[in-house]
Amino acid sequence: MVGIWGWFQTGNYGDELMALYVAEAYRQMGVDCLVFGLRPELAERYSLESTDEVDEFFSRIAFCVFAEGGCLVDAGDSGNEKGERYSGLAAAARRHGVAVYPFSIGGNGQEVAQPKGGLGELWGDGTFRETVVRLPGDVGLIESFGGEAACVPDMLWEASGVLGCGAPIGRKPGETLRVGVNFLRRLVPGDFCEWVESAVPAGVEVHWLAVHTERFVRGEIRPDEESGRVKIFRHQDPVELLRFLGTLDVVVSSKLHVGLTGISQGATFLSCCGRPKTHAQLRELEGDLIREERPEELLSEVFARPEKFLGLVPWGRVDRLRVAAGENREWLRRWAGRHGIL
Repeated sequence: MVGIWGWFQTGNYGDELMALYVAEAYRQMGVDCLVFGLRPELAERYSLESTDEVDEFFSRIAFCVFAEGGCLVDAGDSGNEKGERYSGLAAAARRHGVAVYPFSIGGNGQEVAQPKGGLGELWGDGTFRETVVRLPGDVGLIESFGGEAACVPDMLWEASGVLGCGAPIGRKPGETLRVGVNFLRRLVPGDFCEWVESAVPAGVEVHWLAVHTERFVRGEIRPDEESGRVKIFRHQDPVELLRFLGTLDVVVSSKLHVGLTGISQGATFLSCCGRPKTHAQLRELEGDLIREERPEELLSEVFARPEKFLGLVPWGRVDRLRVAAGENREWLRRWAGRHGIL
């Protein structure tokens, strides 16, 4: 059995999507998985085993896939929670003699960084083995910690294909332009929801997105109720959100996971108020998708002149990234073969 470890306990779309991607990739190889900390309702829906007990987790697995996506972000002092979590992982892995392979992880693409919670020490002490990173600059970072790394495009590029919900890319919008919007409350004016409702013209629908489930959605802004041209997508299942992104024409957000998977599903992602890790990924794509406008300015332009933005995504490059991301599954297969379970 393969263990999958990640930041799954907060109902975050991208983190849970990574867990389901790894589990489904192994399921297609005939390999069972045990996930650490997956929401019980999600584990039941996808017929996965999950546990919250660290020693039970490590005692039952042949090796561990560490799928904590953005863990290489240079966070300085990130407090005790991450440090205690990582030291607990390392201690349990040593007690049970389990190899841990970081998978499709990344940061800001910088070769000099201090990741969250002292994570870099886990390569130096041998807890972490071969590592798959998603940006070229992350290879040098892992090597500076004493580890070995290979660079493969983010698993997000091919998640929809593995999970069976892919949508065509490069498609033209229908009669109604469908725009997905997702922002943290602190990034927008206090009356942003009211402004959006008043600004949406005929022929446009706005769909408010959340990248956390209802229990954890507090930091993300959205209206309390829907109206004629303003809808709310209430996220409960990452695969459902991934599939829904394939119905949108444009996604405007600061978030990495909803943006990249939106592009992989054929939507134009405009990164507004995005973090460095988002910009690093978009620079690899080579599209003019990093926007400097304020959220209300950008949405005004999208509503008024959608044709200005719909041609910005280099779809040929996206298709090549989706194909190249298939190498992620080859690494999963290699580790399973090494440990005699494939």
